[in-house]
Amino acid sequence: MATDTEIAELAVTLAEDFLRNSRLQIAALADGDSAALTSAAEKVRLQETPVRPSSHSVEHLAFSLITAAHEEVRQRYAAEVKETLAKQAPRRRG
Repeated sequence: MATDTEIAELAVTLAEDFLRNSRLQIAALADGDSAALTSAAEKVRLQETPVRPSSHSVEHLAFSLITAAHEEVRQRYAAEVKETLAKQAPRRRG
């Protein structure tokens, strides 16, 4: 029989893997459109989706996945802005 620590470790590892992969899929589907992600999260919250969540756990997970995808899109955008600003900054002479 596994210890409580082993069970917790496996649960966290599985959740991280699932969240990482799902977040990237949802972010790719949104194609950088954070407004679409916000709207999708609202639809899940209000249960206005063609596929009804079978439980509150599914609803919470779906909402969490969209939230994680939104963060992925936000981080990508921030990186692009930082890169653009770095290219536009005047170069200093040594």
